[in-house]
Amino acid sequence: MIIEKIDLLNFKKYAKQQISLGPRIVGIFGPNGAGKSTLFDAICWCLYGVTPTIGKEGELVKQDELVRDGEQEMGVELTFTYGNQRYVVYRFYSVTYGTKAKAYVDGSVMANSSKEVTAFIVRTLGLDAKAFISASFIRQKEIDLLTSQRASKRKEIINRLFNLQLYDQFFDDVRRQQRELDTLLVQLKERKENLEAAVEHYKELAGDEKELSRAHKEAAEKLKEATSRLSAQAEHVDSLLSQRERWRELGSERHRLASQEEALYQRLRDRKGELKEIAQARERISLVSERLDELAPSIERASALSQVRDRYRSLKQKEEELERRCKEVGGQYQERRRAAQDDMERLSSEIATQEGTVHDLERRHRELSSAHVDPSSYLKKIAKAREDEQLIDARINDLGSRLGALRSRLESLEEERRSLESLEGASQCPTCHQPVTDELRERLEAKNDSARAGLEKKIKALEAKIEGVRQLKEDSRTQVAALERKRQKAEEDKYELSTMASSLERERTRLGDLRSRRDAAKKALDDLSREQSEAEGRLKGALTKVRDELRRMSFDQSEYERVLREAREHDRLSSELEHLSEKVARENAILKETDDIRASIEDAEGRKRSLSEQMGSVFVPPEDLTAAQGSKQALEEEVSELRVKEARLSEQIESARAMRKRMEETRVKLDEVRSSLKECQASLHHHQVLKEAFRNIPINIHERLKPLIQSEVSWLLNEVTQGKYPAVAIDEEYTVRVSSNGVFYPIYRFSGGEKDLINLCLRVGISRVLVSLSREQGFAHLESLFLDETFSSLDGERRRNLLSSLRALEHFFSQIVIITHVEDVKEMIPYAYEVEEAPDGQSSVNLLKQSL
Repeated sequence: MIIEKIDLLNFKKYAKQQISLGPRIVGIFGPNGAGKSTLFDAICWCLYGVTPTIGKEGELVKQDELVRDGEQEMGVELTFTYGNQRYVVYRFYSVTYGTKAKAYVDGSVMANSSKEVTAFIVRTLGLDAKAFISASFIRQKEIDLLTSQRASKRKEIINRLFNLQLYDQFFDDVRRQQRELDTLLVQLKERKENLEAAVEHYKELAGDEKELSRAHKEAAEKLKEATSRLSAQAEHVDSLLSQRERWRELGSERHRLASQEEALYQRLRDRKGELKEIAQARERISLVSERLDELAPSIERASALSQVRDRYRSLKQKEEELERRCKEVGGQYQERRRAAQDDMERLSSEIATQEGTVHDLERRHRELSSAHVDPSSYLKKIAKAREDEQLIDARINDLGSRLGALRSRLESLEEERRSLESLEGASQCPTCHQPVTDELRERLEAKNDSARAGLEKKIKALEAKIEGVRQLKEDSRTQVAALERKRQKAEEDKYELSTMASSLERERTRLGDLRSRRDAAKKALDDLSREQSEAEGRLKGALTKVRDELRRMSFDQSEYERVLREAREHDRLSSELEHLSEKVARENAILKETDDIRASIEDAEGRKRSLSEQMGSVFVPPEDLTAAQGSKQALEEEVSELRVKEARLSEQIESARAMRKRMEETRVKLDEVRSSLKECQASLHHHQVLKEAFRNIPINIHERLKPLIQSEVSWLLNEVTQGKYPAVAIDEEYTVRVSSNGVFYPIYRFSGGEKDLINLCLRVGISRVLVSLSREQGFAHLESLFLDETFSSLDGERRRNLLSSLRALEHFFSQIVIITHVEDVKEMIPYAYEVEEAPDGQSSVNLLKQSL
């Protein structure tokens, strides 16, 4: 698979971009965060719909997060060759409409949807997304993926690359399920024992059902006979109770007639008293008539005096009202004048205070204006100081790079010294291939010590120089901070001056408003004095008129009261006369009512005699009723006992039947539990077999992987080094040893460039084995290899050695894409692209050079 062209639309930082990648080694350069690694994200997303980028909290980035900010859709089209065919794959995503995708082979459509395209790529390449990323994409610090780790971590890395953790998960799942089955087995055994005990218990409770049925039949016949006798006795008792109730009803009726008769006698006495009152009323009527004739003239006199009295009262009330209003008007106007005077005094005080405030603001404004400095005068100084600071930062970065290179060289010398110390007399030096003698070892150690001492001296001098430059940077920062404080103070003064001008204008306006209000208050005080004089004059004139009319009016209060008493007496006597006349008019009606009452009394006495005779005929002796009720109660108790016995026998029969039914149901459940118990025991056996299988599968896979990786890396390293290092050995802990002149040495014994080459072959060999195992049929040969920031931690010499190693791999990979921000690598590779990020965040890719 060789990638020819990538077309991007709104993918992450890219708006619209086309990149053409040729064969051989291609470099993609640019600063960190510009979007270099985004190109491999776009390739993975186009092929599989996922990216290797990891988001927050270890989650894969969602598709919405891949769309360029401010846009609603994105797309990637990828053109590549595989075998002798040309493939074009495009995938398009819209926030509104979702994902669309298509795949073409030599112009023919092979897949029409997102899922179909992903399945087609997996079938064609023989790799899923995870395998493709692990085989094609080597991230920063993954060159020494195995050799830099401890023994315990190396097998863990192999498990991750080949997805062997899956079998650990299977083992854990089976073990968890086995524990659940163990628990279930114990529960089933316990339930089986409980059900067997329940069957025996229900069998005992069921008892002899036939004997219970016979006893129940006998109890039912006795109950029927006793119930018949109880019914007859109950009818006899009911008859006696009915007679006694009739006797009581007749007694109540006789008592009611006696009460009615007594009431009639009382009414008769009342009517006789009324006739006596009528006789007295006739005598009173003559006396009242005479007195009414005497009081008749006072009625007309009282009417005339009432009209005079009403006018007199109205004038007196009006006089009192006018006097009260005179007093109130004086008090009200006095209060309003006092309030107006207080308002004027308050306004005068505020005016004086406001004038002082305006004077102070004018003075402060003049002082601040004379001392103000324009803030823009400090900006140029600050800009110059920051430019100096940037130059200092660049100097620090340069010195830091040099210091890193020196420290890396020192580490190489220290590792070389350790290698020298571990050499034995019969060994050969892996670098010069000379036999290691004591003299050669001492000469090499002295040379190494001298080189390390020189490097340590240079490192200390460079560290001191960096510290001096950092001090210059700190002084520059202090100067910028001081200038910034001055500029900020000037800005604050400018703002304060503007604010003070606004406050001064506002206070002057308020002063003018206070003076206008004081003039208005003075005018209002003069208007109040004028209004008070006019109001008091109107009230005094009205009061004089009322008093004059009262003097002209003649009214004797004592005479009016005497006439009023006589008029009231006339009204009272008229009412009494009317009442007495009504009472006399009722005399005939009372006489007739008296005769009717006497007739009713005679009728009541006759009905009482008849009721007494009826009561004698229905009387029941108490002892007869008591005896009949005793016999009925004895029969009721007998029936109740028989009913309880019959019900108890019925319940025993139903209980026996229910126990028998439960026993049958329990037997069915017991059979089910026995069957489940057998199934559980069989399942436990199967899970034990699976657990052993999942425990042994990773071991077997590792036993197969180690020779595969060893064979692939040995073949690759032998080809790249042209037989210099023909083989590698990988032990049980994935420790790698390299053959040199027939002897296997650990990797740390070799020089830095050789180490990088060995690690690169090891990493590529693992990828090739991963591809071969992921392919359904045959060997999936990926011709593209992506290296992301693998040069960042290397010094110049090791970078050149690694590039030389990559050129040696061109025989196995037709296309090697190097993604890095290290600038000095540009001159070492034939094809170079530059990724740049604009101020608005949009990235673009430009071709820097292309070797012919």
